[in-house]
Amino acid sequence: MRQTFGDSLLDETHELVMRSLVDKDLEFGSAEHGATKLIFDLKQKKTTHMEVIRKLMLMGAAEEEAQARILLGISKMVQKLPIQTVPHCPNYGEAEIWNSVFDPMLSTIISDPSRDVLLRWSNVVPEGDHEDEIVRLHPHAIMCQVDQLQWGHSLGHGEANLAEPTPNLDALAHNLVRLAVMNKEVLMKAKKKAAIAFQIHGWNVQVYVSTTVPGTGISVFAEVMTFTFPKSLHELDGFMTTTNMNLLVQLYHIFWDNCLEPRDQK
Repeated sequence: MRQTFGDSLLDETHELVMRSLVDKDLEFGSAEHGATKLIFDLKQKKTTHMEVIRKLMLMGAAEEEAQARILLGISKMVQKLPIQTVPHCPNYGEAEIWNSVFDPMLSTIISDPSRDVLLRWSNVVPEGDHEDEIVRLHPHAIMCQVDQLQWGHSLGHGEANLAEPTPNLDALAHNLVRLAVMNKEVLMKAKKKAAIAFQIHGWNVQVYVSTTVPGTGISVFAEVMTFTFPKSLHELDGFMTTTNMNLLVQLYHIFWDNCLEPRDQK
């Protein structure tokens, strides 16, 4: 692709897509310092888990929705993560890492039952999304709407893989292509402006967006951000950098401002 289109055109297209999806100047704001200090005090055993959770919830009550959800996600991570990092643990499974590390933050940002939107760890495709396919694709996670008493259209998908001593690049590439194909189906069948995807590998997660290039009918699947999540509470304040907190705010707006919006049919 780079040989065909060139680095300059691809970079310009990526920047154009990003500008159409989110304001990259969005910031978390002043609550970051207070939240980080709470986690640092917890590491120093100057406070308790429940006290930190209560204070994070109170801080969120005074913030805008994106920031409030992120603070809620941090409070869930405080409840889920072990205090110390468990080194060289061979018994971690995909479901355990997803449930204890990634879901507390991602589901808090993306799920909202009041808007009939849920992030599900299902490992199946909702009925109706891919009925005509001979080989049904099975993402580990689905972001979908609830349509009355049944699951509605998908809004995005996720895959999770454990880290290996020698990364299985073939499997990772295969899963990435599956995400791109499934998200393209969202654009075509649900006719949404964008669809989001994430690929977890070990403690890292890459976030992608499928959308159309403004002013064209060309669909793209672009990486928009990447995170390394903490393995324990002792790593949580290192995760709460200004860059990461700002990116989490942008992730909220990319999803809620675009993935539920109908696609421009022009």
